[in-house]
Amino acid sequence: RRLVVAVVLLAVALVALGAWAMYDITSAPDTAATAEINAVYDDYLGAYLEQDSEAFLAVTTEDYVLTSFGVTLTQTERAESLGPPGVSELERIGDLLVMHDGTDYVVAAAERTTFLGVEYDGVSAYRVVDTEEGLKVAEHAWVGNL
Repeated sequence: RRLVVAVVLLAVALVALGAWAMYDITSAPDTAATAEINAVYDDYLGAYLEQDSEAFLAVTTEDYVLTSFGVTLTQTERAESLGPPGVSELERIGDLLVMHDGTDYVVAAAERTTFLGVEYDGVSAYRVVDTEEGLKVAEHAWVGNL
């Protein structure tokens, strides 16, 4: 009789452990990027890599600023500084890390970029905001090796 009770308790514990493991495997962490965040990140980088000023203006807010290597550029200055496609390469290292409060998102990405043949490793922090037209990048700060 005790053996039956012990087997039943062990079976219940095993089922509970299995359910917890499945939940843990299938649930995304609070800091995981949504499909929308991944899309705006991809659109922003696509505009940069293609050096497409129209696409860049479409994915950024009017008060957008970029800070990199101690230089700050406005949306217009950044759009005007884009050159011919193929000048830059960029590789995201790992997943995006996202935190949000209401309609404001902070997105962090480890990135490896090559610009004019020089490779840089660093981290980008993006402030993404929800606008009437959808998510847009409002701020981009890049910190990395010189």
